[in-house]
Amino acid sequence: MTIVSNLRELAPLNVVCELFDTKRSSYYARRQSARAIDVDRLVLRAAVKEKHRISRGSAGSRSIVSMLATDGIRIGRFKVRRLMKEAKIASKQPGAHKYKTALDERLEIPNTLDREFSVICYQRCKTEPPQRLKSEPHDSH
Repeated sequence: MTIVSNLRELAPLNVVCELFDTKRSSYYARRQSARAIDVDRLVLRAAVKEKHRISRGSAGSRSIVSMLATDGIRIGRFKVRRLMKEAKIASKQPGAHKYKTALDERLEIPNTLDREFSVICYQRCKTEPPQRLKSEPHDSH
């Protein structure tokens, strides 16, 4: 629409619309709809913002859909997602916990294994009862 509006200054509207293979009525309808304010959409956007605020920013589109359903408002999650995008809100979930990794070895606790070990019979140890493991050697592999 902005291209047609810009070219309209250089040439008549019927020539510009013919160039883009569109009807003049489509141009005028689009220009008129750009001015009209959709009140229902504003109400829905306000409801989405309110539910997002109540959840302290953690609710996503699916959560907001279920919250609105409890209030009797039927709306799809994709529309909620578009309304969230229009309102510039996003779900802020807490990040995963990050464990500290030790960079230096602690001198008071010696590293005697130094990762020089292997699991010999993992499957056997997992499936057989402890008494059999102690009493007799068994070679299954």
